[in-house]
Amino acid sequence: PEHFRANNYDYLLGRVLEVRGDFAGAAARYTGVLDRGSNLAEYALWRLAGLARLEGNFSLERQYLERIIGRYPGSVLTVRAIERAARSAYDAGDFKLALARLLPLAGTSGAGSRDALDRVATCRMQLGDSAGARRDFQRLLDGPPDDAAVVAARGLDELDAAEDVVLTEFDHVRR
Repeated sequence: PEHFRANNYDYLLGRVLEVRGDFAGAAARYTGVLDRGSNLAEYALWRLAGLARLEGNFSLERQYLERIIGRYPGSVLTVRAIERAARSAYDAGDFKLALARLLPLAGTSGAGSRDALDRVATCRMQLGDSAGARRDFQRLLDGPPDDAAVVAARGLDELDAAEDVVLTEFDHVRR
């Protein structure tokens, strides 16, 4: 048993159990890895978050992800945990939390950062910050013609409809 734990075979057994569909057994092994402070604890947290997501327990998923973010800021999993926590909050309708998590990832270059900016703008719109949403959607629309630009055009159309804004022919064609 000592060599089993020392070599992190309990984590490996958890992975095998997970692949076989024994999620409760896998969760028990991952929890054991966490409890003993293994060097694979951050990966066990990631796996536990995934199991929580499979069960539809998004709140528990975010708790595990927040532990990764807080305890392992230099981990290779941290950015993925931030993205997943933001997505989980967004899907759950917690736009305030999603906005806080997405802001550091948002930008105008690169598919991942443009997707984050698209979600930031949508969060702002859902929270009633029309000016901020319009600014972010416009930043996306000024970039390359990709999926984020399509979402931006639709978001701007929705904002314009709510505010009874009449588009110029140029803006209409551009969108």
